[in-house]
Amino acid sequence: MYYEAATTVDQGGNDQKVRAWVDGPKSRVEFLTGKKKDLLAPGTHLLTTDGGETVYLVDPDEKTYSVWDLEALFATFGAVMESMEGVVDIDFTDLSSEKLLQEPGETMLGYDTQHVRWKSGYTMEMKILGMKRGQTVEMVQDSWVTSGLTDPGFAVWLRKDRFKTGNEGFDQLMAQEMGKVEGFPLKSVVQTTMRNKKG
Repeated sequence: MYYEAATTVDQGGNDQKVRAWVDGPKSRVEFLTGKKKDLLAPGTHLLTTDGGETVYLVDPDEKTYSVWDLEALFATFGAVMESMEGVVDIDFTDLSSEKLLQEPGETMLGYDTQHVRWKSGYTMEMKILGMKRGQTVEMVQDSWVTSGLTDPGFAVWLRKDRFKTGNEGFDQLMAQEMGKVEGFPLKSVVQTTMRNKKG
């Protein structure tokens, strides 16, 4: 299987594009956009031969590779957050998640899809050197997912057990977002609304 995936951001942020090959448990995902100094610079790729259990980050220009360990990356993020406690405190509360719609979707790339719409949100409270800031975030996500792509190599993107930092609120948030949709998304549209707590 070969596919290309593009992510576009309407307001701020960077557009991204990848191309990938999947053959049973094997997969290669190549990054096509970004800057040379980025960790995921153009030409770098993720590689797995065991259905996403072990993923390598390969830099062909530098002729190097390393294990792409998301568990360790998120654990490090959690350790950094914990070490800064008292200087920077971040709490996630008021998590919500509601399925608004599930119906047969249109056929995409020859595959039947399910159209699923979710509404979710959370409140982020951040305290920096004693100064408090708060923000509410609401997301509405429409996804068109298929159950027709079953090769284990697609699990490079779909592993849900990797996103744990030790920060209870953040881990709940990640579990909520990763657990929304079963299947491989052929298209997703996300609208995010952020408001500071003062309105």
